[in-house]
Amino acid sequence: MDLADLLNNNNDDEQRILNVVSKLDETSLSVGNSVYVATKYAIARWMRRHSATYAANKVRINAVAPGNVHTAMTATMSANAKMALNALPIPTKYGTETLMDSEEIASVIVFLSSEDARGVNGNVMFVDGGTDALLNTEKVY
Repeated sequence: MDLADLLNNNNDDEQRILNVVSKLDETSLSVGNSVYVATKYAIARWMRRHSATYAANKVRINAVAPGNVHTAMTATMSANAKMALNALPIPTKYGTETLMDSEEIASVIVFLSSEDARGVNGNVMFVDGGTDALLNTEKVY
């Protein structure tokens, strides 16, 4: 949360952020995961904080939180990494390949960009096959 706060409240102090991040152990998977989560949280928080102001100027802001997707990067994953990834539960993919198709993510972005989504603003859309709902069943807001 401290890193997310720093990212959201930096007051144009990028050098201070770089200083903090440069001291982190870049070889640690847990540090890398923490930074990844903090940056996603910071982006979501920034989007929600600014969505009303942008909407007042006729611009809607939403975020898409994708699950694991078939990409060039995931195509080169090691067997161990694929096994670990397949251990993650994706309810809509239960018992099958867990990676989602990029079209599943893109179709939500197309919807959010369309006039059909004119009432949607300040939302994080989880396009992860239900993983967030499964892992965070008590989080309703």
